[in-house]
Amino acid sequence: MRRSDPFRKHRLRIKRVRCRSCGSENGKRTCPALNNIVICPECCRTKRAKIPGCDQNCKYYAPLLHKSRTLLPPEYPVYECFVSRTKDTGLVLAVIARQRPDGNLRAMITLLDLWKVGIRDCFFVANVTEEVLHSRSTQIAKSHNIARQLEEEASDWEKTTAMVTDNLVSHWSFDLASIRGQTLRDVWGENHGKIDGNPRVAQGKIRGGLRFSGRKKNRIIIPHHKSLSLEGHMTLCAWIYWNGRSDIIVTKRDPLNYQFSALGNRTIQLCVGGVENERGYTCVYSDRVLVPNRWVHIAVVRDRETVFFYKDGEHAGTQHVSSTSMTNERDLVIGSSPRGYFRYGGILDELSIYDNILSQNQIRQNFSAKKGLEISEEFQYHFESVELLEYQRLIRHGYDIAQGVKTEIPWEFNYWRNIVGNIDEVPKTEGSLYKCPKCSGELPQVAVDLIKQHAQTDDMQFYIVCRKCSGEFD
Repeated sequence: MRRSDPFRKHRLRIKRVRCRSCGSENGKRTCPALNNIVICPECCRTKRAKIPGCDQNCKYYAPLLHKSRTLLPPEYPVYECFVSRTKDTGLVLAVIARQRPDGNLRAMITLLDLWKVGIRDCFFVANVTEEVLHSRSTQIAKSHNIARQLEEEASDWEKTTAMVTDNLVSHWSFDLASIRGQTLRDVWGENHGKIDGNPRVAQGKIRGGLRFSGRKKNRIIIPHHKSLSLEGHMTLCAWIYWNGRSDIIVTKRDPLNYQFSALGNRTIQLCVGGVENERGYTCVYSDRVLVPNRWVHIAVVRDRETVFFYKDGEHAGTQHVSSTSMTNERDLVIGSSPRGYFRYGGILDELSIYDNILSQNQIRQNFSAKKGLEISEEFQYHFESVELLEYQRLIRHGYDIAQGVKTEIPWEFNYWRNIVGNIDEVPKTEGSLYKCPKCSGELPQVAVDLIKQHAQTDDMQFYIVCRKCSGEFD
C-alpha cells in the first residue's frame, strides 16, 4: 500500500512565471506596491524603497530593514567633508566621504534647503574614487546654480583661497589622490616619496591628511635631490594635529642641513647645520605657542642669520643662527629621524618647502588657504573644506527644518544615515528654526511661522530678514 507523503506538494516542480516588469521567466514574488503583480527578485531589488508602498510592511523588504538596524555596517574613517553654498536661494550642498578598506571612498551628497524644506534631496555613492566624487559633486552644484560667483568676485576668491607658489620647491598634500600604493606624490615638484611603515589616511585640515602613530616606524622617505638642499633662505610650513610629544616633522641630516620639529615644551624647533658650531648644527626655538590635539598651522622662515617662527599666521618668536650652512646628499625624511627615532605622532597635512623667505602676509595666506594644489579649479571654485562637526551641524539644521515643516526625508538619507554619524548626538539648532539669510541671526517666531506656512509651496520663493538687517519687519 502506497503511503501518503505530506511534503510531496513542496517537491513538485514549480511552474515558471513571467516577470511582469522585465519579462524574464523568473517571476517569484508578488509586489504589494504594484497591485500584487508577479515580479522577479532582480526587479524587486531594483525597485525596492523607490516606489510608493514599498516600505516596512513588505514581507521581502522588512527583513532587510531589520537586518540593517540590528547589524550596523562598518564605520569607515572620515576622509573629507566639503560644502557649497548659495547667497540667493538658501541651498547648501553638503558632502561627506569615508575611506573604504580598498582605498576608494563611500560618500553621501545631501542637498539642503535652509530657507524652506530642510533636506531637499540626497545621493549616496558606495564605491567611488576621489576624482569621480569631485566631478559628480561639481555637476550637482552646477545643476542647482550653487556657488555661482560674479566675475568680479572670482579674482578675490582666487587671492584669498590660493596657497603661495612663488619659490615653492615641494608640496605634499597627503590627500588620497596623491597616494599611489606605497608612493606619496609631490603635487608641485618631482620629489615623490616612499611610504615606510603603515601611516593611515585621515581627515586633514584641507581634505585628507596622513596619520602617524608615533609608536611604529611610520615615515616618508624622499630621495635626495639638489632642490631639497637649502642654504641661507628657506621657509617650511605645515598643518599639524599633534599629540604633544617631541617629534620630528621633516629632517635632512647626516650631516644636518635642516630639521623642523614640534617639541613637548610646546615650542617649534628649527635646527640648521653650520661649520662654525662645535656640534656642527644650531637649534633655535619659538615661543611656547603650540597646542596639542588640535589643528595648528606652523611655519619657520630663515633669512640667513635670522629665524622667524609663526603659529596660525601670527608671529611666534625671532631667533638668530650662524650665517653658514651645511648641505648633504642624504634623503629627506618626513615623520621621524633617519634612524627611526623621535617619531611624529598625530596627523600631518599640507607640508610645504620653499627655497626663499615668505613674508608674514604670505604665511597668513597659506594659513587661510582653503584649496589644494592638485584638484581641479572648477571643484575648488564651488566647494570649501569643513570640519566634521560643522558638516554635522549643517545636516542637523536641515533635519530639524524638515521635521518642523513635515518634509518627507529621502529614503537614501534614512537608509545610509550612519555615514553622517550619530545625528542624535549633534546638538539641535539653537535659537529660531530659520535664520536671517543676510547675517545668520535669529528671526522672530511670527516670521518663522510664516515661512513654515509656505515652506511646501513650490511656486513661491522668498526669504525674510531680521529686524537688524531690514529695520522694517514687525
